[in-house]
Amino acid sequence: MRQPLFLSFLFLIPLALSTSVFRLDLSKENAKIKKEAMALYKLERCSWVGTDYVLERYQDQNGPITGYFSIENNGSYTLVFFNDQESMKVVVSATFLGDDFDNDPSIDISPRELTKEESELYQIRKVVLEDLNSDENFTLYNNTNVNLIPIRYEGEFKVYVVTAPTITGAVLFGNDYEYRFSKSLKLKEKIKLHNNLIPVNYSNLEDSTQVLLTIHQHKSPTSNLATVTDIMTLLLYQESANWEQHIIMSDEYVTVWNCKSSEVFTMTKDAWDKIYGR
Repeated sequence: MRQPLFLSFLFLIPLALSTSVFRLDLSKENAKIKKEAMALYKLERCSWVGTDYVLERYQDQNGPITGYFSIENNGSYTLVFFNDQESMKVVVSATFLGDDFDNDPSIDISPRELTKEESELYQIRKVVLEDLNSDENFTLYNNTNVNLIPIRYEGEFKVYVVTAPTITGAVLFGNDYEYRFSKSLKLKEKIKLHNNLIPVNYSNLEDSTQVLLTIHQHKSPTSNLATVTDIMTLLLYQESANWEQHIIMSDEYVTVWNCKSSEVFTMTKDAWDKIYGR
């Protein structure tokens, strides 16, 4: 039986370090990407779990829901459902104490106004939604939804746009954007993170032909490293996909994400080719 590739890496990392495989130390850059990805993951996880929990219990007591987003506040996470059809109001919210989303959230069905922090996220989310609706180059693929994740991260306002599947069996990378805003909530920059949509299939846990290692490629102008949305997506789906590792290969670097330990490392493409062949 052929050994999974991830087992070999345990022995290759010391060799890589001792033979100058890395042109530069990318550990800090990977740590930076992973840290922001983790912040996004927690917001999106809050939205996933909170939505299922709330929609089973909310009966439109305060009017229909027209949108939602999640926000972190002192280590707790709140999913805010709003109605902005007539007058802007929060119609229901769900709050998780801490970031353990396996515990049931507390639900508040008292209609209220947005807090200042919620209003800021709502405003930048609205700008991005309007931009996507007017962007003739933006594609909404079959069997997908587009999720908007507004965040204030280390003092900077951003909205990430990610494409998510509506059916099981595939993890989607790409068709994603990063919008950056000024402190006055003016749009500064729109960055297309991938040039296309990259579906990577996975098997059911009972499938005897289950794939343990998967890969997707980055071609210029996509980042040579993992994107924040790549890591966030892996964090969201790695358990259900039951992968051991996922590889992100670019022209210059090969990044390996360990789906069991949530650790990441990067080697040069030249080193990869010398070790594994072209």
